[in-house]
Amino acid sequence: MVRNFLYVSMGKCVISESPDVLICKGLGSCIALCLYDTYKKLGVLAHILLPEGQDHTKPFFYANLAVPEIICELKKRGSNKNILWAKIIGGANIFLNEENNLNIGTRNIQSIMEHLENYKIRVLSTDLGGNSGRNVFFDLKDGSVRIFTYEKGEYII
Repeated sequence: MVRNFLYVSMGKCVISESPDVLICKGLGSCIALCLYDTYKKLGVLAHILLPEGQDHTKPFFYANLAVPEIICELKKRGSNKNILWAKIIGGANIFLNEENNLNIGTRNIQSIMEHLENYKIRVLSTDLGGNSGRNVFFDLKDGSVRIFTYEKGEYII
């Protein structure tokens, strides 16, 4: 079976299955939301930019629109939301020394957690906050998430 490495750009979402790897690079205040169906080995990576928004033509830009859209798409593929788990990465506050910091990273974390709780999606692990960017590699063979940061190097959640 061919293993594809699929890049997920800002405001986008990719759904795929084992043995693919979903990749998100340059993650700062944004959230990388990884959802996984262990039985189907089906996974999602969404690169979410902001906590709230109403532009339904760009649902993966916003946490409040992304979560229901992802759940709907997974349901169409035969997944049951009751067996899904999530790993959440990002939400850094990159520009801590700038005036008028909008705390986008912190607000993104709060919003994604709230929306996952509303859908009763279990959060298996997180790597949130801080002040450095991350690269994320979501391996759909086993649901592992490999992260690279300047501060911590490489680690798995």
